[in-house]
Amino acid sequence: MTDVDHIIIGSGINALVAAALLSRKGDSVLVVEREDRIGGCMMTEEVTLPGFHHDVMAATFVLFLTGPAYGALGEDLAKHGLEFCHSPHPTAALRPNGQAL
Repeated sequence: MTDVDHIIIGSGINALVAAALLSRKGDSVLVVEREDRIGGCMMTEEVTLPGFHHDVMAATFVLFLTGPAYGALGEDLAKHGLEFCHSPHPTAALRPNGQAL
């Protein structure tokens, strides 16, 4: 095994941000994940109907977007294809009678 400066257990958004910021400083980082995908609870899945994809836990992105980590990493992430699509109506409450707020 190669020597590394930091070992991070888990690959959720906080772990990935920490790894990115540490590696940006020039430190070597090993991220270890037990699941078959990275991202922790952040994933795109068909959770309602076939063909309808949802970004599970997408509300967490708001915390990332408004925090200092996105300020530090946003430009580099955009170079790798990360793009956020914003809606003029970001939240709603659907009522049983068909009305929405």
